[in-house]
Amino acid sequence: MYCIPNSRSVQFNGLFTLLALTAFSLNIAISTPAQAQPKQTATQLNKAVGLWKSHTGDKVRIYKCGSQLCGKLITIRSRLKRDQNNPNPKLRKRALKGLTIMRSRKRMNPKKWVGTVYNINDGKTYNGSLQLKGSNTAQLTGCSSIGLCQSATWKKISKTRVTALKNKK
Repeated sequence: MYCIPNSRSVQFNGLFTLLALTAFSLNIAISTPAQAQPKQTATQLNKAVGLWKSHTGDKVRIYKCGSQLCGKLITIRSRLKRDQNNPNPKLRKRALKGLTIMRSRKRMNPKKWVGTVYNINDGKTYNGSLQLKGSNTAQLTGCSSIGLCQSATWKKISKTRVTALKNKK
C-alpha cells in the first residue's frame, strides 16, 4: 500500500502511505527527553499537518499529537477494510479507516520527524521517518529490523493550521 513496488519490495508492499508522515531515509533515533529535542514552532508544524495522498491514492491526515506528529488513514484505496493481517487476532476486525498508522517520536530538524509506521498489509510496525522535500511533497521511509528500507513520496492535498488540530484525535 505504501512502498514503491519492485521485485525487492513485494514483501514490504504497502509499508507506507506519507508521513510521518511522516515515519520515516532512516536514522533510527532513540527517543530523548522533550527538553533535549529542538523546539518546534507552529510554522514548522503547519508545513507537515494536513491531508496527504500516497502514491497509491490513500489519504492520510497528519496532525499534531502532543509535541509531535501522527498520521491517520482517512481514505483507503486497497481492498482491505479491516486490519485482517494483524498478528493479534483481537485486532483483526478493527477498521482501517481512522487507524493511526504513523507516530513520530522525535523531530530531527525542521523538516524531518522519526518514529514508527504501521503497515496494514502485514500488521507490523516499523521504524521510519517523514521528511518534507518541498512545500507539497514529503518522503516517507520505513525500515525492517534487518535494515531493508523502502520509501514513498506523498503529495499534500490540503493545508490545515496546527491551531485547528490541537484537539483532534
